Amino acid sequence: MSKCSPAAETAWPQRVTGPSAWDGRTLDPKSVRLDLTPPQVAELLVQADAMRAAKVQISAAEITPARFPLVEFAATAAHIRHELSHGHGIIVLSKFPVDQPDDDIERTYFLLCEHVGVCVTQNCSGGLVHHVTLGPKAPNMGRRTVGSAGHVGLHVDLSDVVGLLCVRQNSDNPPSHAASTMTLYNELVAHHPDALPVLKQGAPWFRQGEHGFDERITPFSVPIFSVADGQVSCRYNRGWQERPDEGIAVSDEHHRAFDIIDKVAGDIKYEFEFKRGDIQLVSNLTAFHGRDAHAPAETAGTERWLMRTWLYLPDFRPVVDPAINRLGILRHGNLGLTAAELAHALSSGPSGLQPGPDVTLDFLQPRRPDGAPLRTIVIPPHTSSL
Repeated sequence: MSKCSPAAETAWPQRVTGPSAWDGRTLDPKSVRLDLTPPQVAELLVQADAMRAAKVQISAAEITPARFPLVEFAATAAHIRHELSHGHGIIVLSKFPVDQPDDDIERTYFLLCEHVGVCVTQNCSGGLVHHVTLGPKAPNMGRRTVGSAGHVGLHVDLSDVVGLLCVRQNSDNPPSHAASTMTLYNELVAHHPDALPVLKQGAPWFRQGEHGFDERITPFSVPIFSVADGQVSCRYNRGWQERPDEGIAVSDEHHRAFDIIDKVAGDIKYEFEFKRGDIQLVSNLTAFHGRDAHAPAETAGTERWLMRTWLYLPDFRPVVDPAINRLGILRHGNLGLTAAELAHALSSGPSGLQPGPDVTLDFLQPRRPDGAPLRTIVIPPHTSSL
């Protein structure tokens, strides 16, 4: 089982210090950027050949670190986990080999991410690698809009960590953004303390049409800022939390506080080039991510194309109630399942069972009386060393 256990709620700090509290306007890019080395790339390509030859499937839990080791990458993977949990909360990893067949890219990227954490499903179809694009590979998204050309505001995703691989960038190369939510917290304490009470209270989350039959909106509020063991965490995505059209009509105080978050986070953001072969790995508890708008693709087959993973890290940031602060927005419907859990459900269910908008694996998502997930994420044996 995971080590996703409750932590003690502690006093709110007057200021967060350390590497997680950085200002994008003065951040040294070298502190958050790494290149894959030639031996690491060569090792990935060897395993790409092996996975293709074995005809392994991601959804069948056949791609594991034990079966396809990455010895050259092991120390880098440990460094990335440390940076995501205790450091800047963002790593931009460059020189991933994208000059491969599409299926090889997807399997190799999934394997790399499995060496960092544990990938979980991201949509009602049980997808473990999500294609962020408007092209033919666009996945079933419920009511979410991903891959459009418009501006993407600073936000968190639902998992512990989000991974984004740039397979093809748009012709006008829109810059990506990240911001430290720990520096955001410091700015709120110093200049907008009146906004903090409602942010600590939080708000429900809309499930975006990718829920079980009775989970359209979370029956609990998720704190936007919380503190445990002296560490602050943040969970904010305005498009999921302020939805009067879907029955989430936040108070005027919430609306003003959300405006302050958007303004301050925009002021302190880090803007960077996101090139083909780059991977962003971002902590969803200590950092935001987003990007500028870009021009529509000029022709079919030239659309901006990212591959996204959602990762769970067993020894991650402490939170008071993981069932709400970490898993409450993640584990619902067919979302938040590991490859092993998904494979078990598909093999033990009726013949031909496939998750989708009308087929939810709710038996894997039991609930507490307050509606929060009852089960933590089961960590497969091959990742017990994470």
